[in-house]
Amino acid sequence: MRIDVQKRYVQFGILIIILAFTFVLGTPLKTQALQNQTVQLFSTIQDPSPQGRVVRVDLSFLGTFPLMSNLDFPDDILCNANGKLFVTNIGPREMISMNSNGSDVFRRTMANTPDALAVDASGDLFVGTRAGTIFVFPGGDLATEPEFLGEISFVPDVFTFLTHGPFAGDLLALNNNFGSILRISLSDFSETPFITLNSANVAASDRFVGMAVNPDGHVFVSNFDAGEILEFNPDGTLISTYISAQFPNQLAFDSSGALYFTNQVFLGNGETRGGILIAAPDGTVTTSIRTDGSRGMAVCEG
Repeated sequence: MRIDVQKRYVQFGILIIILAFTFVLGTPLKTQALQNQTVQLFSTIQDPSPQGRVVRVDLSFLGTFPLMSNLDFPDDILCNANGKLFVTNIGPREMISMNSNGSDVFRRTMANTPDALAVDASGDLFVGTRAGTIFVFPGGDLATEPEFLGEISFVPDVFTFLTHGPFAGDLLALNNNFGSILRISLSDFSETPFITLNSANVAASDRFVGMAVNPDGHVFVSNFDAGEILEFNPDGTLISTYISAQFPNQLAFDSSGALYFTNQVFLGNGETRGGILIAAPDGTVTTSIRTDGSRGMAVCEG
C-alpha cells in the first residue's frame, strides 16, 4: 500500500513538471521572449476629452498601466536616449515631458498647437505645430525657450530623421491630409518632396498617417486606409509593402529592428477600437495588445 502511494506521488510530480514545461515552452513563449528584452513601450490613448492618458504597456501580461490621465487629446509621444518621454497634448496646446516611470512631469503651453516630434542625435527636441512652424528645444529641455527654425508649406503631423543615405540628418515631415512627405535640410531650411502618394503607387484617397525609420535607415510609412505599412529606401524610393494590417497608425522601432505600431478602428457611435501590434524584424506580426483608442507609439530602451 505504501509503495502504491509513493508511486502516485512520483507520477503526480512528473505530471506537474510536464505541465510546467508545457506552459513555459508552449503558447506563452512569444510573451516570454518579449519580457527578456530591455524594451519599454508607451502609448497615448485618445479617449473623449478630458479622459485621454499616457500609458505604459506591460509586456509581461500584455496590458497597460496609466502614467498620466485627464489629458485633452494627447497625440504624439516619443522617448529620447535618456529615457525621457515627450508628449503633445493637443487640447490645451501643450508639451509634456516626464520620466519613463511617470515622475518629474513638466508641462509647457505653446503659442500654437504642437503636433509632430523628433529628437536628433544630439538630443535636441524638434516640434512641429499646426501653424506649420518648427521649433527646437536644445537638449530636450522644455523649461528653456525654444528656438524658432522656420515655417514649411504644410502642417507637419509626424516627424522623423533620416539616418542613412545621401540625405542623412535631414528631417522628414508627413502631412496626413496631403498624403505626402517633405525632406527638410536643416542647414538652409529648404524643403524637397520626398515621398508622395503617386510615388508609392497607392490610391489618391488613401492617407499616410505614421512614419518611422528602422536601424538600417529604411523609412516606413503607414497607409491607414489601405491597411498596409510601406517600406522605402533612404532616398525615398519604394521597396514594397512590409506589413498588411487593419488601419495601421503610429510606428516605432527598437534597436533590434522590431516594429511596434498602433491601429485604430473608428465606430459610428464615436468610439474607437484597436490596439498595439508588434512585428519581428522579418515583418511577421507576433503580438497583439488590446488598447482601445491608442494613437502615439514610443519605445524606450536600456
